Amino acid sequence: MKQIKTEPVITIITSTFNAVSALSITIDSIRNQNYTNIQWIIIDGKSTDGTVELINKNEDIIDFWLSERDEGIYDAWNKGVKHIKGEWVIFLGAGDVLYSNNVLSNMASHLSDAFPKYNLVYGKVDVVNDDNESVADWGEPWELLKNKTESIRIALPPHPGSFLHVSFFCEKKYLFPTSLKIAGDTHSLMTAVIDKEPLFVPIYIDKMLFGGVSTTGKNLLLIIKELKFINQEFNVNLPFFIYYWNLSKIYIKAFVNIVFPEKIIGSLYNSFLKVKYRFK
Repeated sequence: MKQIKTEPVITIITSTFNAVSALSITIDSIRNQNYTNIQWIIIDGKSTDGTVELINKNEDIIDFWLSERDEGIYDAWNKGVKHIKGEWVIFLGAGDVLYSNNVLSNMASHLSDAFPKYNLVYGKVDVVNDDNESVADWGEPWELLKNKTESIRIALPPHPGSFLHVSFFCEKKYLFPTSLKIAGDTHSLMTAVIDKEPLFVPIYIDKMLFGGVSTTGKNLLLIIKELKFINQEFNVNLPFFIYYWNLSKIYIKAFVNIVFPEKIIGSLYNSFLKVKYRFK
């Protein structure tokens, strides 16, 4: 007898803190999805700007939420993980926008029979600038990606375009390391791809804002520290020249961010993006 594939429940986990304007954008994006098997979890860090009131007004599409003080985004995600009822999980930030109204319905057909061969299924992310102009793509087939490096780590699927199977959190009992403040998503993706090779689906999942230099000089230095820790934990050794060449570029970017005002750097970088990708 031929087995009938069922539409999987997709869990979305979002952390917020004083993000009322950004969250309203994500609410519209999720509300407009034509896929109904969605569980949306919001973990708020005790916001005082109206975020909680906005959540209350949209409880019809929010399955679980709480608002209490936390230790950061990864602590919030860990709280959300405890309430997963779906088969596949994606983490969307406040302000994230699903690429189209049928993103989840398109992905559902691929997710329905992906497990147990795959515990990570990912698509593409459309990178946009401040004017909502598409400037770059993020995400390519694993056959190409697995042989590359990004920054001072191995190349990984784009986290905003990645769906992790619930077994990753329930059976393997994975939690994001709260000792990491920036690279926790890198840690989860590396854990997943080392366990099993992921499946790439050539579908745009998310729109991600690339508005200027996205991190401060201080955060760039923290990224270096955390990525070194992750490489050591997973016994990752990049080629000597590639590692130190990429490391030097991060240090230069951090120095520029520290010396020059962030607004000036961001404005110049946005202008550069418009010129570089104007024929995309």
